[in-house]
Amino acid sequence: MKSFIALAGLVVFLASPVLAQSAAEKTGVNSVMGVAPKTEDFVTEVASSDMFEIASSKLALEKSDDATKTFAQQMITDHTKTPTNSRRWFPPAR
Repeated sequence: MKSFIALAGLVVFLASPVLAQSAAEKTGVNSVMGVAPKTEDFVTEVASSDMFEIASSKLALEKSDDATKTFAQQMITDHTKTPTNSRRWFPPAR
């Protein structure tokens, strides 16, 4: 009985990284197998990443030194451009 419990615990321990995959990893973005992501998944991942970069950079503008504030402002400028560029890269389906 003890060996069964130990074996079950080992199986759960070894399987836990599989359960910890992010949505991006499950959909093919960052896939190790070389499977390209669907366009919708890629666009969603980019938008999520941009929102994080903008929010964290706004926080840096409030609470950091001048050099970091300069970098944070550049991050905000760059990541605000993505929606405009993505409309050009991925035009709406007709």
